[in-house]
Amino acid sequence: FLTSPLFAQIGGVKQFQRQFTIGGRLPGTIILVGWTKDAKDVEKLFDIVISKANDAYTSLDWQNPTSDVSKLVSQPVKTSVKFPEDAFAAFETAQKVSEWTNGAFDIAFAGSGDWKDIKINKSAATVELKKTDMKIRFDQMINGFMAELIARYLFAANMQNAIVKVGNVFRGLGQSVMGPWKIEVQDDEGTFAHRALNLTVTNAGVSTVSAGQYRSSPPIDARSKSPIQIPCKGVVTVTNDAAIADGLAHAILRPEYLRPEDI
Repeated sequence: FLTSPLFAQIGGVKQFQRQFTIGGRLPGTIILVGWTKDAKDVEKLFDIVISKANDAYTSLDWQNPTSDVSKLVSQPVKTSVKFPEDAFAAFETAQKVSEWTNGAFDIAFAGSGDWKDIKINKSAATVELKKTDMKIRFDQMINGFMAELIARYLFAANMQNAIVKVGNVFRGLGQSVMGPWKIEVQDDEGTFAHRALNLTVTNAGVSTVSAGQYRSSPPIDARSKSPIQIPCKGVVTVTNDAAIADGLAHAILRPEYLRPEDI
């Protein structure tokens, strides 16, 4: 959670806050520093960026039978499907994280094939699958991707001081009116609250993944397609991109990424 004041106001500058839900599933919060006199414009901006995030989510939602992802997996092998610019960016980021982790992170983990069987064409913004019965799921990156997308739209609107939280991921820009954005990360059960991490978030993405999130069912190793045991309480990653941070956090839960002294 955030430790900075939510509604601080200094010299005509105010922190505006909006809570929202993306796709009816992903809860989020935006806190933005702006001039008090621009309150109406800030509220309009909130509407716009949340709408953009919802549009991208609708395109990527594998549970929605009319989504672009659902259309992709239902097409014959090697049939290209064009994605909206924002949604296509999710495939580019996913490919990058899969390559970095040697497939420990993989949006194709739930079906046949793997990330190498996903062909993306950047110039045409199209995606095609090389094998039948493939499934595409962005679940292990979607919070980070949405946080990053919203932050980038805010920055493009010349809003250089904001923080976005979607699910378990933060994306900071600049600072609050009281100084750097600060968050506290602790065990989701509160058992080890005295060991909470106090982080300063400046132009960075932070993802937290807890073992508790997999309490009902263990995570699947994307490479072996089999369940794995999580060897730690959780993982916190910090990078300059919230989507990458989220994907890496899930991949790092795999035992081979953790040294004995880290557990």
